[in-house]
Amino acid sequence: MKIHLAKLIWKRSAGKIDRHMWLLMLVLVVATGCGNKFPEEPLVSPSDTTLPITYAGRDATYLFGETVTLDGSQSRDPKNRPLKYKWTGDKLNPVLIILPDSAKVRFTPTMPGRYVFILTVTVVEDTFKIATDQAQIDIARADWYVSKSKPLTPSVVRTIAQALNRAAAGDTIFVETGEYRENLRIDKPGIFMYSTNAQETIINGGSKASSLFLENVQGGEVRGFTITGGGGNDALQIDVGGITCHEASNIVIRNNRIKKDNVDGIRLVNARNILIINNEITENIFNGIRTTSSSFDVAGNQIHENSADTTGQIASITLEGEASSLIVRIYDNTFRNNRSNHIKLSNNAEVFIENNKFFEAGGGILALEHVGARLTLTANEFRGIEAAPVFCQAGTRLEMQNNILDNAGKPGERKGVDLVDCIGNLLNNQIRGYPIGIILFSSPMMIRQNIFENNQIAIKVSGNDDCPTVQNNTLNGNQRNYDYSQTTCPLP
Repeated sequence: MKIHLAKLIWKRSAGKIDRHMWLLMLVLVVATGCGNKFPEEPLVSPSDTTLPITYAGRDATYLFGETVTLDGSQSRDPKNRPLKYKWTGDKLNPVLIILPDSAKVRFTPTMPGRYVFILTVTVVEDTFKIATDQAQIDIARADWYVSKSKPLTPSVVRTIAQALNRAAAGDTIFVETGEYRENLRIDKPGIFMYSTNAQETIINGGSKASSLFLENVQGGEVRGFTITGGGGNDALQIDVGGITCHEASNIVIRNNRIKKDNVDGIRLVNARNILIINNEITENIFNGIRTTSSSFDVAGNQIHENSADTTGQIASITLEGEASSLIVRIYDNTFRNNRSNHIKLSNNAEVFIENNKFFEAGGGILALEHVGARLTLTANEFRGIEAAPVFCQAGTRLEMQNNILDNAGKPGERKGVDLVDCIGNLLNNQIRGYPIGIILFSSPMMIRQNIFENNQIAIKVSGNDDCPTVQNNTLNGNQRNYDYSQTTCPLP
């Protein structure tokens, strides 16, 4: 057996961080001979087609503290004979493999570095038919460890604030489980702060200020925490979030539970290129996400039961401030049971809302008075919204295509789409079961190729100027297809 030692520099683009890990590359003896073997596809023996085809899975990188799953279930036998499995680890980096005789196994690394695992697959009825493959798992190293129990060392501290104070730009901070009652400030670029158990790693701001405040920094990530108790009595309404980004840019907020007793779950002020992804944002007092003059993406989040205090114009996501040159993207999220509006647009950004699901709320997407707002809705689903799923006014340009709006049998004087002084296009949407499918006041919209089904009134027009163009729509089961009784606009 030969052993080669090499040094790998892992660069993470956010913040341009260098991580140094020693890699151990092993040349293994296998059933068919020797050689350097780090395959990305199943190993096939060229000399004996009766051997099983063994695949230990792709090489991968995990964060320190995460549980790693090794998956050899894609191994197979050319003759479909039953197989048995055996995983073994590298003796130089020993770990406890849980159920090593299974196709899928788990282990938790005890230190950063590279781990090599060998999967041996044997034909049950012929134990001489053996083949092996290997998987390489790299465990990224942290610069600082926050632990309530580990012995203190130069890199192990008791509080997150201590780690942030000692960290240099671009450092990684790993936080063990526990509740940390802290109001944290990040003012260094490229800090990557994470835990591997969001449910049990809690940052509680105690309702004094933001639980985590990122101030004028570029680059960084916050991953894997429960964030609660953020916000206080800030007259400027900036330091009021579970997580606040003030004049920060290129920040990733990922895999967190941002919930309960935050004034706003996430607060963005003059921020740029913020990615909010795969979080649970729930039960925040006012807004789930509140933004002022900021550009950001919101993707793959669960956003529900926000806006417990409904005394003001609030929403699960609120956009405010001057933003004429900014782009906002909201996609692949699920909104449910937010007590006010799901999304409130009170600025003039260009906003793309795509492939989201909206269920039960006080209101849907609300575009208020701000001339120049541009709103594109594509492939969203709205069901059971109390007020209009889509409302816009005051010069908003609305492009709405391939959406489903379903009243879901809810009672009341509901409208599917409510437009006042708006322009744009409605194309290929489905609007079902509303007292009024769409109502337009002085809105010269193009309404084409939509399906209006089982509404009391499919299309209602009021106002005597700026008539809509209504063409080639499918009208099924409506009590009345058109109501033009309050306008001089011509019927379609």
